[in-house]
Amino acid sequence: MTLYDIKPRFQALLRPLVKQLASMGITANQVTIAAEPKGNRTSIYSNIENLPINF
Repeated sequence: MTLYDIKPRFQALLRPLVKQLASMGITANQVTIAAEPKGNRTSIYSNIENLPINF
């Protein structure tokens, strides 16, 4: 099994979650910021409390 075999199935699993997040107004950038380790965030991201969702 290769990555090319797994990728479509993985994307299909993520699609419902991504649609739900989008319907809540959450952007891809917000997901990326939330996934970063806190110590790696630059000052522009340090005030994450201002995002429209509570992380």
